[in-house]
Amino acid sequence: MSADDGENAARVILVEGSTVSVRAQGRAVDVAADSLLVSRTASPAALSIPDTGRAFVLTIPLTAAERSGLGEELIVEIARDRVSGILAHVIRGIAADHGGGASAPSRRVRDQLADMVRAMCTDESRSGTFDLSTIFDAATDCLYRRLWDADINSEALARELNVSTRTLHRAFRAADTTVGSWTRERRLEKCRDDLIDPELWQLAVSAIGARWGLPDAAHFSRLFKARFGVSPRRYRSDAKQASTFPAAIAVLAEAA
Repeated sequence: MSADDGENAARVILVEGSTVSVRAQGRAVDVAADSLLVSRTASPAALSIPDTGRAFVLTIPLTAAERSGLGEELIVEIARDRVSGILAHVIRGIAADHGGGASAPSRRVRDQLADMVRAMCTDESRSGTFDLSTIFDAATDCLYRRLWDADINSEALARELNVSTRTLHRAFRAADTTVGSWTRERRLEKCRDDLIDPELWQLAVSAIGARWGLPDAAHFSRLFKARFGVSPRRYRSDAKQASTFPAAIAVLAEAA
């Protein structure tokens, strides 16, 4: 199914059965089954479709003004009682007709589809679903402010951002990471900084971990060693030695 391509068209991909990988303009995004991927431009794209999945691609002519209301990329979970469900049903119907030898959609039908796509994007934006990069930025900002909270998890984060956990995980996958990996890395960085801070040397190593959402001392030690190659206790000890070594040299020089 196609219409005008390139910068003067938007692209809608309906995915069914299994997750489909879509690569366009140098980046890849995974689109889960029963979802729609809306792109503001219809630049060339490569789809990786497993045997258990299928995808329908529709390009819809849109003026620059019409496309300005769309995000760069939006993944929408199909819901029967929303515009996304209606649009998915229409796309399936067009695919069936086209596969049976029918002609491509008329200009009038394409205009109606364009109206439907814009309505769906507006509907999703009002419900709190935005493009993946926006979700990722909002999620990481929230996580960064709550690194101390050992109880923060994907479900709580999704509720705070008013998105589904599936959409949240897709946003992190699009950035080549996961909620857990991103949070763990930031926490370990904070712990590393605190371990070498002379003003915090009076705090126990375990207290440093707990301070940044890692209250289990043994677990914290394993994570830290896996990331930095030494235990947090050894890391602090080395930092102390490095800080006192110049002073020791100065004392010896004065004595000499």
